[in-house]
Amino acid sequence: MTDSDHAVTPAAAPEDATGTVVVPMPAEIDMSNANGVGSLLYAALESGAVLIIADLTGTAYCDSTGMRNLLLAHRNATALGVELRLAVHADQLLRVMELMAIPDIMGVYPTVQAALSAPRN
Repeated sequence: MTDSDHAVTPAAAPEDATGTVVVPMPAEIDMSNANGVGSLLYAALESGAVLIIADLTGTAYCDSTGMRNLLLAHRNATALGVELRLAVHADQLLRVMELMAIPDIMGVYPTVQAALSAPRN
């Protein structure tokens, strides 16, 4: 595990007229960077986005603090009428999300492209 595994990249403004923001997530999310992840997702909410995709396709590990921040971001997004979707590739991470019923709460997709092309709720 390196510092770059925990690096949190700033979110961009909505990338097109559809108001979509893709927020890249770090390779590992744990108590050392989970609040930063939450801040990134909150910044995306403040950007005026109507659809936010948390790109976890490069994320191999996410502990309970990371999951909590994803769930809080979903709650905040829903309150603002914004849809939050997760793009998740790692089987282990997806399994943990399934055990927590996260796919029942918000959209979870295997790729960013799948998350982008799914119909809006």
